[in-house]
Amino acid sequence: FPAAVIVFGIISSNGDVMPPHFFLKGLRLDSEGYVVAPWIKKVAAGRPYVFQQDSAPCHTSRKTQKWLSENLDDYTSPNIWLPNSPDCNQGYQPNCCNTMAELKARITLCFKKLPRDQVRCACSRFQSRLKTVVEVRGAYF
Repeated sequence: FPAAVIVFGIISSNGDVMPPHFFLKGLRLDSEGYVVAPWIKKVAAGRPYVFQQDSAPCHTSRKTQKWLSENLDDYTSPNIWLPNSPDCNQGYQPNCCNTMAELKARITLCFKKLPRDQVRCACSRFQSRLKTVVEVRGAYF
């Protein structure tokens, strides 16, 4: 089987890209380890932002949801985001990596190479793409 890893990353609508965070194999992330406020506050610099997530248990915990509602101007609730949809990964081309080191190196390089203008464009189209997925009831479009 090809190597697999759980990775966490954040982008901003201004094109900022947080370096990827790789989780140790078998680690279950809880709401204590999930709060990413320091990076977000630094990048947002007082501007409003949207926090989008999926339905992982650490995202839907009462503690996380309470923190989000008390600290963010706006965020997409976890019951709206699709947990895994190829429709939302336009242009994704899976290339297998044979080792964990190779996979992490490739992911890190991809994060570093993301052009700011491409990130800004993707963020600006995000909401309309989700609406399209809902309109076609999760089918390919």
